Amino acid sequence: MEEFLKFFKKLKNNTFNIPDPESIESNSRYLPYVFVADDAFPLRTHMLKPYGQADLDSHDKRIFNYRLSRARRIASVTQI
Repeated sequence: MEEFLKFFKKLKNNTFNIPDPESIESNSRYLPYVFVADDAFPLRTHMLKPYGQADLDSHDKRIFNYRLSRARRIASVTQI
């Protein structure tokens, strides 16, 4: 639990030294580095979490939640 609190404090205070966004494959769009989270975490900069059930009013949001869930499962299996 103490490690989690240290992690969240650094994330909240923006002292994590997260790299600047980078472009991928000569695309002009820059993508930020993010942490994949679940509903237990409050939304912060550099954190992706699913839309709540009440906010699933579009197909795009449902797809986003599905893909985010897959990313969380992969991270969980590999114990990142």
